[in-house]
Amino acid sequence: MAAGLGAATVLLAACAPAAPRAQPTSTVTAAPVAVAALGGPGALLAEARQFVFRVRNPACLSTGTAFAFDGTVVTNRHVAAGATGLQLSTWSGTDFNAGVGGHSGSYDLARLNAASPAGTVAPSAGPATPAVGSEVYVTGYPEGDQLTVTSGKVLGVTTAPQLGVSGPVLQISDTVKPGNSGSPLLDASGRVVGVVFALDTASEQGLAMPLSSLETFLGGRPRRGGLACTA
Repeated sequence: MAAGLGAATVLLAACAPAAPRAQPTSTVTAAPVAVAALGGPGALLAEARQFVFRVRNPACLSTGTAFAFDGTVVTNRHVAAGATGLQLSTWSGTDFNAGVGGHSGSYDLARLNAASPAGTVAPSAGPATPAVGSEVYVTGYPEGDQLTVTSGKVLGVTTAPQLGVSGPVLQISDTVKPGNSGSPLLDASGRVVGVVFALDTASEQGLAMPLSSLETFLGGRPRRGGLACTA
């Protein structure tokens, strides 16, 4: 395992970024897209439209990403900071509200109280910790704008206790920006293998918690109580 990260690391959601822009109108399909049939990032984008949501935090005037997984909607702890309620949008333009159902004291994760819109098809789980060198994809709403998919690889494993995260942290070569906080990290088969939460500005590497951390969080009891906004 690599040494822990230095101080030049930032969370990917901050107060008062640019306002989200309008999304195109489209029909969300009622069944998963066969990634093998279409192939590549285009297939993953079509699939991600079914379970990845844009998040707006009115308390911080910030944007981020959330996704449906294992019967719930999850995002980063710092995306939900300071809010009693969040505003979520689907790729097709359906807006819905979510409450903060709890957060983790060990991981940068929060569980949202929200009923996923009709047409949501959650992804399956991939490897608990993807292998170094494996291909991965970030799917989210950078800058609160269009839903995008960027590709890269797992570069290594480190730790980030200074960001309030316990356990291993994946270093990835995917392009990540503010608003990608909470984005699911997918493997080439469209399975969730992690959750994006920060950027190492010194190396320009994205940082993600592995699926093992997400499953530990969802299997436990999220903490209640307020969260402070982070800038």
